[in-house]
Amino acid sequence: MIDQIHLNYRDTYLRSLMLFLVEYIDLNGYLTISLEEAIEKTESSSIQMLDALTLIQQLDPPGVGARSLQECLMLQVERDDKAPELAYIILEENFMMLVQRKWQEIAKKFAISLVEVQNIFDYIQTLTPYPGSIFEANTGLYIRPDLTVSINNRKITIQSNQNRTFQLNFQQAYFKRMEETNDEEVKRYLKEKKAEFDWLKKSIEQRGNTILRIGQFIVEKQAEFFLLSDHPLHPLALKDAAIALSLHESTIRRAVNEKYLETIFGIFELRSFFSSNITYATYTGECISTRQIKEKLHSLIEQEDKTRPLSDQKIVLQLKNEGIEISRRTVTKYREALGISASSKRKRYN
Repeated sequence: MIDQIHLNYRDTYLRSLMLFLVEYIDLNGYLTISLEEAIEKTESSSIQMLDALTLIQQLDPPGVGARSLQECLMLQVERDDKAPELAYIILEENFMMLVQRKWQEIAKKFAISLVEVQNIFDYIQTLTPYPGSIFEANTGLYIRPDLTVSINNRKITIQSNQNRTFQLNFQQAYFKRMEETNDEEVKRYLKEKKAEFDWLKKSIEQRGNTILRIGQFIVEKQAEFFLLSDHPLHPLALKDAAIALSLHESTIRRAVNEKYLETIFGIFELRSFFSSNITYATYTGECISTRQIKEKLHSLIEQEDKTRPLSDQKIVLQLKNEGIEISRRTVTKYREALGISASSKRKRYN
């Protein structure tokens, strides 16, 4: 943004105000200082500061420099030639009605159909609430997998990448030279540091061995997933690994945190192979994971009649028909975790 200002505006007082405001735009693209405070800090007039903000809001990406979500969306609509005709005025005058999906009231006020309101709402959903995120789009995190799974003739093997991802070196030659000193204090210091190095090296080796053992356990229990890729994961709890490997559950939890496994079809976090919770199918006694229940819930909603979306209670009944008995509260919790709106907000009009 600073580059845009320098390239497009002459070195004037107005440009200095723009540069001042840029310092108060957060990573999401929003202005975090009020105009009143900005005026006080710069000793400028309200007209000057408003002009500076207006110019800021004309920079890329569209929506940047907004002071609220409503203004952010309005700025984007204003610069989009393909925006629906009433999108801007509805955002300006009836933002909360739109958020609350009071489509009947909006349709009546502007004398348009529910389908038209729905289309405007769909368009607004394509806008970004965080225009500043574009600046971080290319700052991806490079992940070095701790384990690699390979398959040869349907035989699964797993290996540790610890030697590739981390190396701990000890300057033995330098240490030997230092040991030749007659200074007892230096000798004690060297002895302490050598002991610390040995302890650290042993700890890293133990950690690597633990991660590899967990990986081997995962491969054994989730073999179909690695062989078929689209096969669902079996229910697997941290305590299962703890029992099988004779380790404490907290040790397993720490070991899998932010550790990754590489496969031919992607890189996965180790903890993603474990279910956070396990429930049981009512009729068959089959063990089923939280992840699988969420997948079923998502599938039901994907396939629902959008003009008559399923309520959480109806989802409970549908799951029960498949042998899964969970409460409506649990369905609501899982639906919200999936980022899916309630049925009243999923309704579509033909």
